Amino acid sequence: MAYSLNRILSGQVVYCDALHWDSFWCNALFSDTGIHQEFELRDIQELIGGSENHLRAFIKEREKLEDSDKFTVHRALDDAKIIRKALKVALAG
Repeated sequence: MAYSLNRILSGQVVYCDALHWDSFWCNALFSDTGIHQEFELRDIQELIGGSENHLRAFIKEREKLEDSDKFTVHRALDDAKIIRKALKVALAG
């Protein structure tokens, strides 16, 4: 898995909505395998910027999508879709 992540993400920045946990699990994976991580993890709030309005819009849209029956929350693919859609709405406004 570590090799695959590096192959796909090498030199890229990966934005996370739970940086603490994602960093923890990434560190566990790469340290356990002895492989150097070749991509960077950053907090998704960097994409939103310093705008309080954008942050509120992101949170509101994410909650709306999570409460809909269109997604299964805490499933990686659906969580990624929710985040992408919420970012799109928040940054458009």
